[in-house]
Order: sequence, then structure tokens, then C-alpha cells
Amino acid sequence: MAAFLFHVLAAFAQVWITQGIYGGGDMMVYFVTGATIADVVSYDPGRFFPELVALLVHQESIWPFYVMGAGGSTGTMSAVSGLLQLVLGESIYGVCVALSIAAFFGQLALYRVFREVFQTHLWRRHLVATMLVPSVVFWSSAILKETVAMAAFGWVVLGLHRFVQRRRAVGVALVLFAGFWVAMVKAYVLFALALAGAVWWYWRRANDASGGRGVDLRPGYVLIGVGAVVLMIVVLGELFPRYAVEKVGEETARLQHVGTSVQGGSYYEVAEQEERSLLGQLAFAPLALATSLFRPAFFEVRNVTMAVNAIETTTLTVLLLMAFARRSPKGLWNEIKRSPTLAFAIVFVVGFGVAVGLASTNLGTLSRYRIPMMPFFAALVLTWTARVPHGSHAHPRLPPARHVSL
Repeated sequence: MAAFLFHVLAAFAQVWITQGIYGGGDMMVYFVTGATIADVVSYDPGRFFPELVALLVHQESIWPFYVMGAGGSTGTMSAVSGLLQLVLGESIYGVCVALSIAAFFGQLALYRVFREVFQTHLWRRHLVATMLVPSVVFWSSAILKETVAMAAFGWVVLGLHRFVQRRRAVGVALVLFAGFWVAMVKAYVLFALALAGAVWWYWRRANDASGGRGVDLRPGYVLIGVGAVVLMIVVLGELFPRYAVEKVGEETARLQHVGTSVQGGSYYEVAEQEERSLLGQLAFAPLALATSLFRPAFFEVRNVTMAVNAIETTTLTVLLLMAFARRSPKGLWNEIKRSPTLAFAIVFVVGFGVAVGLASTNLGTLSRYRIPMMPFFAALVLTWTARVPHGSHAHPRLPPARHVSL
């Protein structure tokens, strides 16, 4: 499959660019630290393998050398690198390719969701959206947190899909297992997923209750959905205090302040760094979302990677405008009403896009941080621009509805 080949090639490109152009970066820190970890574990596995496991899952670990970010996601990445080097040897290409393949299968799980839900005439478009978006392929093919997150992310979405289908045991197992690894490297992704997942569940139940005619307001389901969202956000906030509701504004302002210390040609600012309240940050939500979806533009390009990103964002922007020109708001809304998966995608893109747009201050890192939402954004755009074959229906395939009320 072309997508598999592109992931492998992207892994090699990541090494060449990181070493040859940037002269270093996060990936090299993880690789070098992982190499030292692998050497120490190989020398005394009985003593240090348990420390490696502890480092992997954010627990306290003791090493005869300094491990940057131990007890957090940075330490987890060094542990992942060390584990892979124990198996593959001290090869940066081997580690990158292994992680790239893991991300490929994560994206394949995401494609499976779209393939099961939508009509056959959309399958190729969704294959492109989930497997072949350039920025997603590139940034999920290195020793980076985003790669590990994408390797697990697709399985979380597949688990949510199974849960919505009422295959709850399989769904919960997938969400818990894959979600754990997302949490180890990119915990904030789960907050947007919690919100979007609740909407997905509500949309499906309401569709079933209406006999497949489209979502209608069902107060019982709304209350259950809102309660589930609140519960999940509270639990996630307890597990990851820096992302708790009462600290979100402060954490966002901190990340914005950190970004000012590395200003360059790709620097941008959406919100005021002094604004530390959640409501104050959310006042800039529309601008943050537009930044996440549509930048960089061609006039902002400073290097080759930004040029590729600009081609991607410009293409999606033009296609989105074409969709809005061809379809009436009522037509789009009717399609969304009948599709729980489209509703999920929209909520995730908006929620995650606002968060990333506010927290990022560099167009280069923005293209890297936003990759979990890009397959959904591309899928929305490519779905809305597709021509429906004669005799087919625009709405997705759904199993026979169960007539229920609440």
C-alpha cells in the first residue's frame, strides 16, 4: 500500500532533516537517552528493566545518569526509545521506521471506522484523509510524542465506534488500552475525545430513536451525555492536574509565554500571554480555530516543510470553500443530522483545533501538534465535496435503528 511506503520514506526523511538541516531536536534527545538506557538495561536487566517500565508509565525511576523529563511524557519517550533499541539495536533509522509502522496501523484503524460507516463511493476519499495527509504522515514517522499518540489514537476512535455500535466490551477494552498510551504522551488529546465521543454516542442514540431520520433533541440523552462529559473531564483532570479545568487557562498562558522565548520567522500570537483565565483565553477561540485549520498560508512560508504545509492547508481551504459554494447550509446540516460520525468529527476538530491554536505559538510546531485532528478535517472536506452517485444516498450506512426513547 502506498501509505505504508510513504510512512517508511517519511521515517528516513525525518532523520535526514533532523540531523542534516536542524542539527538536532527532540528526536535526537529521545534517541540518545534511549541508547544509554538500553546499554544500562542490557548490562543489568534485573536491576534496571523495572526502572525502564517505571519510566515508561510516569513513575519514579532511578538511573545512574540524568533522564530529562523523568516522570512525564518526555521520560516516556526516552523509555520507548530505549525499549526499541533493546530489540532493534542502536539504529535511529530502525527506531523511526518501527514507530512509523505503528502509527500506520493506528491510522489504518481510523480508516476502518470511516469504511464501516460511509458509502463505498467515499472510501477512497477517506483513505486519503486518514492515511495520506502529508503532515500527518511526516510527523507520525519519527521518535516523537505525536508518533506514539497517533499509533494509539486510531484504536481509541475505533473503540469509541465499537461502543457506539453497542459492542461495549470490545469498545471499552480498546479505549482503555489505547487511551492509556495516548495519555502517556499527549494527555490533552483525550479531553477533546471525551467531548466528541459523548456527542457521537448522543447522535447515534437520537438517530436510532428517530428511526434514522436524523438527530432530534432528546432531553434524556442530553443529560446522560453532559453527565458523561463532565465525569470524564473531572477524572482526566485528576489524573493529569496540569489540564484540570481550573488550570487550563493558566497552562495555556504558560505555553504561550514559553513560545515567546523561541520567536522566529514562524512565530505567531493568538491570545494575550497575560490572560490566564479560561474564559479570557476562549475569547480568542475563533481566531485560534482558524489558525489551526488554515495556516500557514503561502506568504508565511519560510522553509521547505512550511511550503508543504502551506500546500496542504491551502488545498483543504479551497476544497472547503467549494463545498460551501455547492451545498446550502440546510443541506449540510441535514447530512450532519443523519451522521453521528460527522458530528463526532466536527466536535473533535473544533475542540482540538481551538486548544492547539491557543497553545501553539509557532507555525512549525502547529503543523506537528495538530495532526490528530487533520484526518477528521480532511475527511469532512472530502465528504462534503464528493458527488453522490446516481441511486445512492448521501447519508452514511447505519444498521437498522432500534426504536427507543428516553
